Amino acid sequence: MFQLQFQANAEAIPFATTVLISGWLSVLAWRRRRLGSLPLATAFAAMMAGEAVWALFEVVELLIVSEPIQRACFALRVAGASMTMLGLLAFVLGYAGLERWLAPRRFAAIAAPSVVLTLLAWTNPWHHLYWKSIESASIDGHGFAVATHGPGFHVHLAVCYAMAAASALILVFTLLRFAGIFRVQAAIMLLGLLVPWVVNALEFFDVFGFVHVDTVALAFGVTGVAFFPALGRYRLLDLRPVAWETVVRGMDDAVAVLDGRARIVELNPAAERFLGLPRAHALGEPAARALAQWPALADRIDPIQGPIEMTIDLPSATDGEGPVMTCEIRVSPLVGHPAVGGGWLLVVHDITTRRRSEADHARSILEQAARAEAEAANREKDRFLATLSHELRTPLSPILATVAALLDRPETPEAIRPALEMIRRNVNLEVRLIDDLLDLTRVRGGKLHLKLELVDAHELIHRVAEICRDDLNQARLALVLELTARRHDIHADPIRLQQVFWNLVKNAIKFTPAGGIITIRTHTGGPATALNGQHMPGRLVIEVIDTGIGIEPAALPRIFEMFDQGSAEATRRSGGLGLGLTISRSIVERHGGCLSAASDGPGHGSTFTVELPTASAPPRGGVPMIEPIEETGKPSQHALRILLVDDNADTRLALSELLTRRGHHVQVADGVVSAAHLAAANPFDLLISDIELADGTGLQLLRSIRSDRPIAAIALSGLGSSDDLEMSRSAGFAMHLMKPIDLPALEAAIDRLAQTQPNAAGSLVGD
Repeated sequence: MFQLQFQANAEAIPFATTVLISGWLSVLAWRRRRLGSLPLATAFAAMMAGEAVWALFEVVELLIVSEPIQRACFALRVAGASMTMLGLLAFVLGYAGLERWLAPRRFAAIAAPSVVLTLLAWTNPWHHLYWKSIESASIDGHGFAVATHGPGFHVHLAVCYAMAAASALILVFTLLRFAGIFRVQAAIMLLGLLVPWVVNALEFFDVFGFVHVDTVALAFGVTGVAFFPALGRYRLLDLRPVAWETVVRGMDDAVAVLDGRARIVELNPAAERFLGLPRAHALGEPAARALAQWPALADRIDPIQGPIEMTIDLPSATDGEGPVMTCEIRVSPLVGHPAVGGGWLLVVHDITTRRRSEADHARSILEQAARAEAEAANREKDRFLATLSHELRTPLSPILATVAALLDRPETPEAIRPALEMIRRNVNLEVRLIDDLLDLTRVRGGKLHLKLELVDAHELIHRVAEICRDDLNQARLALVLELTARRHDIHADPIRLQQVFWNLVKNAIKFTPAGGIITIRTHTGGPATALNGQHMPGRLVIEVIDTGIGIEPAALPRIFEMFDQGSAEATRRSGGLGLGLTISRSIVERHGGCLSAASDGPGHGSTFTVELPTASAPPRGGVPMIEPIEETGKPSQHALRILLVDDNADTRLALSELLTRRGHHVQVADGVVSAAHLAAANPFDLLISDIELADGTGLQLLRSIRSDRPIAAIALSGLGSSDDLEMSRSAGFAMHLMKPIDLPALEAAIDRLAQTQPNAAGSLVGD
C-alpha cells in the first residue's frame, strides 16, 4: 500500500478559487434549470461543473505527492476538460438557436470523439497512447508529475480546439446578427472564451518558459468569472437572441426588457409603436418616463415593487385623443422567482378587439336567451290558443246540436224556426272568427305549417262548391264553374288551399246581392314570377268572379290588410273581422303563388285571382281530406251501434239524443277508461270520440280498442290544424270533424263512411 504525502503548495490557491467559483456558477445555473430555463441552464451548468472538476483535480495533484494519485488526477482532469468543452459548445448552440444540433443523436455524434479519447486517457497504463510516460519531478522543492504526450493527447487537444473554435465562430455570428442587450451578451461570452486561447497560446510558445501547471484550467475559471455579469445584469440565462428575434420581435404585443432600475434595455417593434419612440431613443430611457403619456401606468412602473398584472384603458399614443385601447399590462421578473432581484419584462397586450368580441358574444348570448324566451313564449301562446280554441268550441257543440234537434223535429213551431236558424248562423260565424284568429296568429308568427301533396285543384274547387251549396241557395245566388285549365295538378296542402277557395267563395256570397252570379274560372298561364320571387315555369290561374257590390279603387291597395273589408258599408253589411283575405294571401304566398284583387269600382263586382305553380305529374291517390258532406236531414240509412265519447256532458246528451232519433244505438262514455270498459263488453260498429279527454286522448282510446277488434272511427275536436288532422289520420280515424258538431254533417259523415268502408269494422252496418 502507498501512503498519502501532502505538501503545502501556494500554487493550488488560484485553482481552488476556480473550483469554488465554477461550482457556485454550476449550482446557480442548475437551479435555473429547475425553474424552467432550458436548455441554456443545463448546458452552462455542465460546462461549469466540468471546469470545477478540471480545476479540482489540479488542486489535488498540487497538494498530494503520490505518483498513483497524480496519475489518477491526470486522467480525471481529462474528463473535466472534455465535459467543459462539450458544455461550452452545447451552451453556444442553444444560445444561437441551433437546438437541432442538440438532438440526442446529433450531439452524441459530436461528443463521441471526446468520450473515446477520455476513455483512452483512463486506460493509458495499458497502451500508453495518450501519455507516453508520466514521471515524478521536483521543482522548487515541490513534487510534481510531468507527462510526455502521446498521439492520443494531441488528437484530443485538436478536438477541444475545434469545439472552442466552433463556439467562437457562432458567437461572432451572433454578435454581428443581433443588437442591444444580445450583442452585449455575445461580446462578454466571446471575451471569456478568448482568455483560454490566449493563455494556451502563451504556454504553447513558451512565452513564460516551462509551465508545470495546467494554466488552461485556470483560464476557464476566468471565463466563468467573465460570464458572471452576463448572467447577472444581462440575464444570459433568461434572454436568448434567437428567441427574441424569431418570437418576441414578431409579436403583436409590446415587449420591453427593463434592468433592475426599470430602464429600457431592449424592446421589440410593437413596443416602439406603442410608445411612439424609435428604438435608439427608447434604449436607456426610464420606463416611467417613456410611459409618461399614460400617468396611471407610469405611476405603477415607477418604481417597480414586484410583479404587476393589470387591465387599463389607454388613449391612443399618437395624439392622446384617439380611440381608447384596452390593454393587459404584465410586469414579470426575468428570473424564475420574484424574490430574486434583477431585471423585468414588460408586456403590453392590446385586448380591445377581444373585449369587443366578448361584448358581442355577451350580447349574442343575451339575444339568444331573449330569442329562446320569445320562442318559449310563442310555444306557450300556441298551446294557450289551441286550448282556447278547444274550450271555445266545446260549449258551442251542445248549442248547435240542440238547435239542430229542434229544427229536425216536425213539431217545432214555424214561428221559432227563424230564431233557431239565426242561432245556428251566429254559432257558425263565431266558429269562423275563432278559426280566423288562430290562423292569423300562426301566419304572423311564421307557424303556418304546410303539408304539401300532389293534388287536383279542380277537385278542390268542386268540393268547395258542394260545401257552399246551402249558403248559395239561401242567398239565391248562382254558381258557375268554368274549369278549362289543361294542367290543374299542383303541389299544395289540400286543407289550406281548400280554405283559400272557401274564403273567396264565402266573400263573394257575402258581397253579392240576391240574384247575382259567382263564377269560378280556371285556365293555364305561361311563366310568371310569384310575389316571393320564385319563378313559376307554368301556372294555374283560378279566378273567383262575382257580380256584387265591387270595391272602391282607393280600397284595392289595402284589401288584403288585416281588419280591412274595403269600406265601412261592407263591414256593416257582412260583419266579421276582415281577416279571411289576409290569411288567404299568406297561404297562397307560402305555396309560391300570388293572390290579387281587381274591380271596376262600386256596383261592378270584383275578381280575385289565385296563381299557383303547376306540377308535372297527376295526383296519386286523390286528395286526403274530408269529403263535402250532403246535409239531407233524412234519417240514417244504416242503424249503427255507436260508442260516443266526450267529456262534456251537454255535448254527450245532445248528440246522443240526436243520433238515437236517427235510429242508431248509442252508448256514451266520458273518458278513455269508461269507454274502454264499454268497448270490451259490447260490440260497436263505430267510435265517435273527442280527441282531448280528461283522462287521456281519443287517439289512445282508438288504438286500445283496435288492439282487440276492428272498428271505424270519427274524431271530434276543437283542434283543427294540419298537424291535428295528420295525428287523427295516423291513429286510424277515417274523418276529423271540427267542433261545434252539426248533426246533419255528422250524420252525412256516418253514411259516407258506411258506404265507402263497408268492411272497415267487420260489421259496420248493424242488423
